[in-house]
Amino acid sequence: MIQMTDIDIDDFIRKVQAYQGSTYALEGSYRQILNRLDIRDNLAEIDDSKTTCILEFLNRWKCRVSYDCTLSLATTLGELSQSLFKFTSYRFEEVSLDSLVDDPDTIKDVFRRIASVRAGAGTVRATATSKILHFVNPRFFTMSDRNIKHGYGYSDNRRVTQNSRGI
Repeated sequence: MIQMTDIDIDDFIRKVQAYQGSTYALEGSYRQILNRLDIRDNLAEIDDSKTTCILEFLNRWKCRVSYDCTLSLATTLGELSQSLFKFTSYRFEEVSLDSLVDDPDTIKDVFRRIASVRAGAGTVRATATSKILHFVNPRFFTMSDRNIKHGYGYSDNRRVTQNSRGI
């Protein structure tokens, strides 16, 4: 797991801000899903059609999540709505790690539960989960994928050391 002390927070915030102005971030499906407050603000009442909107976004952004998980993902998000609600007022650049100490396992539990939803032969997995959490609160949860992890020197959720890079 990535430890926050391993990442220069100022560098991370600069990269997030640069991404927000990129062509990819300005792509229509990203803005459309972020504008779906009817979904984000009512996760306790999420249904199949609203979950399908999330899956359409994920698949446009190369997550390849099977639509046969629509019902189970809706159920999981509904069950997690109160846990996720705790983080709606959080902003990445403002939150302190101390403020997360009150319930340190909530984010891990939410992440694990979403990532383990059955989707076809596999599960929703980490990249799609990070994008779902980003949708829930884009000012707190950041998206992650292989390119982002490698950009910070991580591979398969582990810090790549100089020896493992062949240096």
